[in-house]
Amino acid sequence: MLLGNIGWGVRIVQVAAGGGLVRVAHSLLLTSTGRVLSFGTAQYGQLGHGYDAGSQLGDTLRPRYVEALKDEKCICVAAGELHSGAVTADGD
Repeated sequence: MLLGNIGWGVRIVQVAAGGGLVRVAHSLLLTSTGRVLSFGTAQYGQLGHGYDAGSQLGDTLRPRYVEALKDEKCICVAAGELHSGAVTADGD
């Protein structure tokens, strides 16, 4: 596997980068099949890999698939200062 289980032959069609505050930066990758990956600073849950208000999440250095979107076909991703967003093929 390549880059943290992304897989061989996966085509990235969009990249979005967010951040702005000191040491807060994250990125989203959209594949040609509509899957979303994220990596970077995770302390506010902006990567989509979960959130726990009682503890600080560790940073994700390699792209990981956002499992909450595994059954969705996404067509667009966006990353803001402390948040991320995705639009599905259904418009959600």
